[in-house]
Amino acid sequence: MGSSIFLILVSSIITILPLTTAQFCLNQFNFTANSTFPKARNVLFSSLAANVTDRGGFFTATLPLDSNDTLYALGLCRGDLLNETCFNCISAASQAVIDNCTNHKEAIALWDHCMVRYSNRYFFNVMDTRPAVFGWALNNVSANYVDEFDGVLSPLVDELRVRAATGSSTLKFATGDHNYTVFDNRIYAAVQCVPTLSSGDCNNCLSGAIDDYTSCCLLRTYVNIWRPSCSFRFQLSPFLESTVGAAPPPPPSPVTLSLPPPPPTNATGKEGNRSNMNQTAIIIAVPILSITFLLIALACAFLLLTKKHNVKRRYNSGSLSNLAWIRSAANLFRASRQNGTHQAGKYWKIEF
Repeated sequence: MGSSIFLILVSSIITILPLTTAQFCLNQFNFTANSTFPKARNVLFSSLAANVTDRGGFFTATLPLDSNDTLYALGLCRGDLLNETCFNCISAASQAVIDNCTNHKEAIALWDHCMVRYSNRYFFNVMDTRPAVFGWALNNVSANYVDEFDGVLSPLVDELRVRAATGSSTLKFATGDHNYTVFDNRIYAAVQCVPTLSSGDCNNCLSGAIDDYTSCCLLRTYVNIWRPSCSFRFQLSPFLESTVGAAPPPPPSPVTLSLPPPPPTNATGKEGNRSNMNQTAIIIAVPILSITFLLIALACAFLLLTKKHNVKRRYNSGSLSNLAWIRSAANLFRASRQNGTHQAGKYWKIEF
């Protein structure tokens, strides 16, 4: 048992750069300097950033080397990143892997903005949960809002997990935010899976990452968990570069129009023109008080019919599409509030 642990520790060279990057050099079977493996890796990595950016933030490559070896490589950017940020992250992570894992047949860089990975074994649709990196703020949520915070975060991340798991073969990424106090203090969260994972494996990987949060850093104001197959992050200030991964706006509520009762069956031939109108409101009142007022009643009816004809012409000149409907919409732009969360001290942990 001790020798196994020793081999794992020795074969895993970890480099932590200011709170946002981690490289793991894995696989105890190394290649020699004269083999084709490092040359192929270096050539592939030289264009990895461009390939990832050109394909929307995700790229895989398979390169057969000989009858006994194949190089598999992957680059993935966080789903909200702009092209420039994505390119720079993949480029730097690729170089960091080459520099730190010079003769390893398997390595992975887990960075805040992206992930780079290569191996001589196929891993594209395999769920890997270790090695993992956990980061969290040293400060906790205010004791006055613990219940509110937990009551909002749990359903929020569950919703994001389901949305990400049901994503496409090119993007499994979901984001969301929600206030947890009456003062509009908000939680911002994002989850992501390697797009080649199945929906079930993505769901399981994210469920495990959320379980990691409950065991390592419950109620912290910032948490970032990176796994080889998925990631989970939340904090109390905005951190996304775009709205990719946000939930689509809800459809407008259906409008129900109340139609008036049909006109009397003894209507004249002008009824054929009425059927082409969008709305017709007809009210005919013929007061019959006595025979004495018969002529007056007929005159009133005539005047009402004339007025009705004018109303129908006005309605016929426009359609419902010309009516001004007021719809409530979410405010897509919220001012960033400096609440000190991202400036607070953070603690980082690595788990194999």
